[in-house]
Amino acid sequence: MNIARTVVLVVWVFSFSGMAVASWWDSEAHYNGYIQQPTEKIVSMLLSGKKVLFIDTREPEEYQEGQIPNAVNIALRDVNKVNVDDLKQYDLIVPYCLKDFRGFEVSRALMEKGLNNLVMMEPAGLNGWKSLGLPIATDEATTYQAIELLKARFQIGNMNDVDGSDRLDQ
Repeated sequence: MNIARTVVLVVWVFSFSGMAVASWWDSEAHYNGYIQQPTEKIVSMLLSGKKVLFIDTREPEEYQEGQIPNAVNIALRDVNKVNVDDLKQYDLIVPYCLKDFRGFEVSRALMEKGLNNLVMMEPAGLNGWKSLGLPIATDEATTYQAIELLKARFQIGNMNDVDGSDRLDQ
């Protein structure tokens, strides 16, 4: 009988702590002030004239393989060298890497330096960007082409007709 009561008590405690964990995970507190925005919304803001800075937080070799058009490369290991006064002019700053592990760390470091205009993309990182079929750039020429593709896609207003055929890195 005591074992049955103990099992019931343990299950009851875990069920409530699981609910607490789930609600904490879904709450704003989980992000500790980090804001996630749909990638489409960030791109729309950029194309509507907002000053949006994408920061590719990967190593320079990775950056050269392909990046979000007009992104600047500030590797995670170099974030402490950044002059945050130069970044205050932007409406949004979007640090990213492939999946946003390094992007999150750069965002955290810049917040600690006093910036509050940081957002994270949803879906996360360059992989999320690519999953939406958005173009990437590998040099100045493809950056220009990628920006034109973004403008065309958002003028049409249809982010669902994405087949990846407009990739510029092939």
